[in-house]
Amino acid sequence: MHGWVGRVAALLLAGAVMAVPQDVEAQRLRVGANIRGPARPGPELGIRGGYGFDAEAVSLGGQLRLPIGPFIEIVPSGDYFLAGDQTAWQANLDLAVRTGFRQVLYAGVGGALAHRAFEIQGIAIFPEDTKLGLNLFAGASIPRFLRTRIRPYIEARWTFVSDFDAQFDLVLGVNYVLNEGQP
Repeated sequence: MHGWVGRVAALLLAGAVMAVPQDVEAQRLRVGANIRGPARPGPELGIRGGYGFDAEAVSLGGQLRLPIGPFIEIVPSGDYFLAGDQTAWQANLDLAVRTGFRQVLYAGVGGALAHRAFEIQGIAIFPEDTKLGLNLFAGASIPRFLRTRIRPYIEARWTFVSDFDAQFDLVLGVNYVLNEGQP
């Protein structure tokens, strides 16, 4: 069942990467024109909440979006899962690529440090442990041309940790733009 999840995530990521050149060309400055180009995106800080479908747990967390170009962001984030008597959390360091009309869509890949009870076919192998993993994600936020400092978003995230079942999370969040960049 989890094989299709990885394929869908890979297709979303590939589609996002292939669409980037269209946005780059659309926002290129004309040589000699007396106009200002689009503002560089500024860093964003926000909170988020979600639901881990495999863990059957609500999550609360936060993230920081650090643009390193007009379409690429480094996104450190963390989530705490309200999983009954277990202590479950996850820290992420991801790379996101924005694409689509007005950079509404994004997708990416990254690393995860996950602390939880790991299971194989419903049997707890380790009561609680911390392991490294891989993230694949895709999401959407409001368009950047809406010059608001509040940016809500929705994100689907898959976390793969060694040979354990992949975890699927759906996250809703809101970021605050710390400062808009200059053209």
